Amino acid sequence: MRKIIAALALVLFASLARAETFEERAAPCLGCHGEHGQSEAENTPSLGAQQPAYALIQLFMFREKLRTFEPMNDITKSFTDDDLQKFADFIAKLPKPPCLSGTRDPLASHLIWKVPDNGGSDIVNYQIFRGLTSGSEQLIGQTGGPKPSFDDTTTDPSVAHYFYYVKAINAIGTSTQSNEIDLVVAPLPPVESICTAPGITKLTDPAGDTSIVLGLVNTPAPPGADLKSFQLAQPFEVDGIPKLVFTINTWDNGQSPQPPGSSWYVAIKIPDPPPASTFHYKAVHMTWKAGSTTPI
Repeated sequence: MRKIIAALALVLFASLARAETFEERAAPCLGCHGEHGQSEAENTPSLGAQQPAYALIQLFMFREKLRTFEPMNDITKSFTDDDLQKFADFIAKLPKPPCLSGTRDPLASHLIWKVPDNGGSDIVNYQIFRGLTSGSEQLIGQTGGPKPSFDDTTTDPSVAHYFYYVKAINAIGTSTQSNEIDLVVAPLPPVESICTAPGITKLTDPAGDTSIVLGLVNTPAPPGADLKSFQLAQPFEVDGIPKLVFTINTWDNGQSPQPPGSSWYVAIKIPDPPPASTFHYKAVHMTWKAGSTTPI
């Protein structure tokens, strides 16, 4: 194997010697390190996502034989300091890997990722890889553009796990793979309509923060005081008088009726008519009265 690598290095060295432009000089390097900077050869590192300072140090060490690997020692022995810097800068122009996240429902997997550092060359495409087990991913599609999201509609809801990673592509080459994610099916949320109570969810709130001075007042709030979500609807009214329906959901079942005087407040921020950029508030105050089974 070492003889084969050495022979290949000799060919690459000859190619480097004949090349005129820097791009021509760099092209043979990708013969070992991968056509787009992504190595598929055992024990040969990918160049994508390598930092320029790190690459410069490694190339310098190969040239000075402070790091011994005969093919690289032969290739770099004629490099000037300027050559080393140019190759390091070239490597740095490969895009960095994206940061991937996603969700999955019975219809599709929905992938989204943070746009990575493009190395100074615009990202033009992303490749999508999927597998049934960790590490078994195969290329299944691409975005065809710089959009940092992808919907995989070829999933089978009976498959328990799908594993994904993505790669970014720019004019220089391809990034290393992103982090791997494992997606399982989650049920679709219920369909909400403003025309049917309880309406659409306008806000949600985590459990355990029932008091505005939480941490200062340790007395537990009464049942039904820990807000979970708030929904708003405007159902059709046959009398033509529009009415708003407010639904307040709490993390516990609360109690009914509530103690007399228990109250809830809903404040609505309403923009003023244009061209004004100001706004005003309208508020709804709901209070349990003695003997009542619903707040008014």
